[in-house]
Amino acid sequence: MDYKPRIYGYIINNTTNSQIILWFSGGKLMMWEFSVGLYMIRIWPGSLLFTAIYGVVESSSVAVFGPIVGTLVDKLTYLQVSHASFAMFIKLLFLAFKIIYVRGLFVFLGQLQR
Repeated sequence: MDYKPRIYGYIINNTTNSQIILWFSGGKLMMWEFSVGLYMIRIWPGSLLFTAIYGVVESSSVAVFGPIVGTLVDKLTYLQVSHASFAMFIKLLFLAFKIIYVRGLFVFLGQLQR
């Protein structure tokens, strides 16, 4: 009797941690960049100045740091680069949460003093 697992069980049982990391580090960046631009347009609907400044800063940082990161990526294996990018993503996500928390704390303390 030849047992064939269901597709959902097959994906869960045969997926390793490295495959999950490779999937997360893949193609989600373009969606993020597009949504940040739309969000900035939503915040400042009368002007595209801040959205343009964001685009210039992002493009110039890619032009400046791209060769540096490229030489580092060429020296390492793809899995090492994926682990490093995922770790950096998690650290920056926690940094963003800390900034939002501190900002909310200042707003809350400012409302208490009034």
